[in-house]
Amino acid sequence: MLSRIETGEHPISLLDFRMALMCMGVDIQDFWIISLSVEEFEAYLLYDELRCMMHQKHDAFFREDLFLTQYQTFKDTVLSSHKFFRPFIMYVDVMIGDDVLPDEHKINTLLKALSISILHFDENNIAEYHLTYIDVLMLNELSMIYKKTDTEKAKILLADIIQNKEGTRLSAVEMKYVLPKVCADLLTLYMDTCAYDEAINTASDLMLLSRQMSCYMHAARATYHMGVALHKLGKPQAEYMPHLETAHHVALALQQEDLAQLIMKEYDI
Repeated sequence: MLSRIETGEHPISLLDFRMALMCMGVDIQDFWIISLSVEEFEAYLLYDELRCMMHQKHDAFFREDLFLTQYQTFKDTVLSSHKFFRPFIMYVDVMIGDDVLPDEHKINTLLKALSISILHFDENNIAEYHLTYIDVLMLNELSMIYKKTDTEKAKILLADIIQNKEGTRLSAVEMKYVLPKVCADLLTLYMDTCAYDEAINTASDLMLLSRQMSCYMHAARATYHMGVALHKLGKPQAEYMPHLETAHHVALALQQEDLAQLIMKEYDI
């Protein structure tokens, strides 16, 4: 039967086709790929691999040989010229050139990419959009650029992403990797600007998010910031010290040696 299906001699129902895609490990959320040719489908698989490679990676990863080689291969495919993939390509190009591109160029490129992805895009309406994974990454990067000159603008942008987390089009895996990072960046901004009450609330949200998504890479720093914020607000040692002690142990468990040493140096733990 399989050979007859492959040659078109035997019909296949829509449900059977969806099941076949699932068996091949294809995310059926992207069901539109059934219209792709073989060449286009191979390019799509490469695109999906690149997105997976981006999970949990530091910014320098975008300039490593493995990623650059795969990315250039994708850019040479027929699929890369499709409008659907333009925001992804524009975002990655910005990340690859992060050290050399002027901030104004990066901002303009990211805003243009977001306008392609979201019709009539407006930075003031983030909470109303059904954001994709790439949309969130672009907005997160925009906030990191904005914070150099306008921390309040950066805070609002990150807070809007978090507020809209239920309305995004993120898969469970994508949500696990990108949302804690957005929350962690917002927490850092609050701490840098001495907004300690907001920092405590955000640290609490980040710790809850980490537990819910079983993503603990930010857990130690969130707990550390919680303790520091309580200390800065003049809370008694009995209230803030347990957070710092916990942060130290968690940092050691996660092999975040720099953070563990910082806590020891600052609070003699």
